[in-house]
Amino acid sequence: MKRSVKTILLVCLLLVVCGGYYLVTHMDTTTPVSETTGSFAITAHEAEAVAGLKWRWDGVDWELTRTDGTWRRADSSAFPLNQSLAEAMAQSVASLNGTRKLEDVSDAADYGLDEPAFAVTVTWTDGTVTTLTMGDATPFADGYYLQSSDTPEMLYTIADSLSSAFEKTTADLAVFDAIPTLKDVTHLVISSVLDASLTTESGELDGGAHWYAANGTLLDTSAVEELIDTLGSLSWGELVSADASDALLAEKQLTEETAAVITVSGDDEVLMTLYLGAVDDESGDYFARLSTSRMIYTLDSGTVYSLLTASAASLRPTDLLSVSLTDMAQVSYVTESVSRVSMPVETGSEAEETEDGESSAPEKAFSETDEALWAALTALTMNGYVTDEQPGPLLLTVEMTALNGNTATMTIREHSVDSYYLSMTGRDDCLVSADAVDKLLRTLRSAE
Repeated sequence: MKRSVKTILLVCLLLVVCGGYYLVTHMDTTTPVSETTGSFAITAHEAEAVAGLKWRWDGVDWELTRTDGTWRRADSSAFPLNQSLAEAMAQSVASLNGTRKLEDVSDAADYGLDEPAFAVTVTWTDGTVTTLTMGDATPFADGYYLQSSDTPEMLYTIADSLSSAFEKTTADLAVFDAIPTLKDVTHLVISSVLDASLTTESGELDGGAHWYAANGTLLDTSAVEELIDTLGSLSWGELVSADASDALLAEKQLTEETAAVITVSGDDEVLMTLYLGAVDDESGDYFARLSTSRMIYTLDSGTVYSLLTASAASLRPTDLLSVSLTDMAQVSYVTESVSRVSMPVETGSEAEETEDGESSAPEKAFSETDEALWAALTALTMNGYVTDEQPGPLLLTVEMTALNGNTATMTIREHSVDSYYLSMTGRDDCLVSADAVDKLLRTLRSAE
């Protein structure tokens, strides 16, 4: 290698060494971060000293204040704030403990505190204010960096996210209206479509409790009770407003004049009045509220639909007779050519003397023919109602007297090839299967 080339290489090497020396001697000599592990109280106050909390979560700004031991929302004193949750928040900030303490931090941005993940401002009863700011998660995934405005010169790591106690929606922070317990209901009104009352001792053949419409029409007891069960088991959906203005109530159609009003009563006492309003365009659910509250909620559209479509017509029973033949004292069947009276007769068992010396009555029972007739009669079910059509010639009249003394009369007339026209005491005129009636008539004719 020529001498000139070696000289050039030596010069280059010297420059590299000198440059390296320069970089080493001129590196940042900032004091390194001092880190201490342990347990460090981040605030010097107890939970009882928290007088106010302010934070932002999910786009909503919250500010709570405590006066005379009661927490309130600063911008709405009427808001039904969950006191237990507010206390838990106060406890969470007062009991904060750091697991590590970092001092001599030159740039808090290195820990995500220039754009914090979460921050809460605490007002104490002594008038001082502390802002707690949470930054990034630690590289070891064992917590989060936190800075307190009380000690801005140092940082801490905390085991759990500061925001966890504050990640609450409006629904979380509000105490919802309780749905009243519906017991011993005797009256149900759904706007102008249904007015139903319970009669505990009815004139029906069984003499038991039955529901009737305001015009005296018998209703399906189980169907009415299902509506009441639905009302009693309602579950609020979203909280729309905790203290709705008159304008908002009108907008959601939840005023007394615009809402569908459902009133449930018992023993002359109103148990619940529910207002059902407009439909939410986004969810399809209904807006609703209790008459005693200005809190607006949503209710599942499927549940509300069953309530809004209930009417005296939709609640009419399909079963015509649900009483047993053993509860009857007498049943008479009359057609143009056949007449039969069903009555229980003695079975042949002799009277027996009881222990007190008295004689018991001999056993009585209906005959197998009577049982067959009753089975054919009680098999009749409503398959439609008629209001303006005139029935045809009379086919059958059935008069029934129960053991309790209650009576009922049924008449069946011609109507069409598929259906016959039936009228019965306490029922709306209806249509029944022609085939089922023909079977009853054949059974009656064969009994003679």
